Amino acid sequence: MNRTLPALAITCLLFPAILQAQVPATTDFDSSATTYFQTHANELPVYNGRQHLGYMPTIIGYAYYGIREWQTGSVLYDGHWYHGVNLKYDLVADELILQAINLTGSVMIKSRIREFYLGDTHFVRSPFPASSNRSFYQEIANGQISLIAFHKKIIEEKTLEQEIERKFIYTIQYLAVTETGVHPVKRQKDLVKLLGDKRVAANASLKAAGFKWKENPERAMKHLVEFYNK
Repeated sequence: MNRTLPALAITCLLFPAILQAQVPATTDFDSSATTYFQTHANELPVYNGRQHLGYMPTIIGYAYYGIREWQTGSVLYDGHWYHGVNLKYDLVADELILQAINLTGSVMIKSRIREFYLGDTHFVRSPFPASSNRSFYQEIANGQISLIAFHKKIIEEKTLEQEIERKFIYTIQYLAVTETGVHPVKRQKDLVKLLGDKRVAANASLKAAGFKWKENPERAMKHLVEFYNK
């Protein structure tokens, strides 16, 4: 099973710029765009993607982020925010799916997506050159150190007697983005070593908050990074 990110993800130093995006406020322009979207949705280029055919129902599990069902979210597409739309993030294909007017799924054109939300979870598209394989990353915290996560699913096959069992296998890789590069975070010490002279105080703050790495690594990572960025 390949758990490796695209090679460019480890060397790209451009992440901090895009990770400064904040939760989208619904401006008057956005509201107008959303109203038009809801009224004339079938006429918009946002639906120019191919149909999402889904996966065989015999595969155990599901391909999407979080849950199998549609999630209400927002997407920044071609420079405009669309709020209150139904989305699925396909972790196998690394594609964002939009629920069309006829209730089918439409694969959104990745090059036109800058960022999106599924509920309160924020994803950004990596700022690689247009010719490369761009991916979506969850933004967990941002600042001098930004914490992001790459979510992935693959379909694993096993031969069981006279049949083949297929199931979705989920992996997540955490990355800390600093001015010196992108650093994989697998253990607490991988992150703490990036905190410089704040490492002792950050660990003390983590302990005082009652957060334990083994119980919830992501919560612990976020606490450490946000402490450092204060």
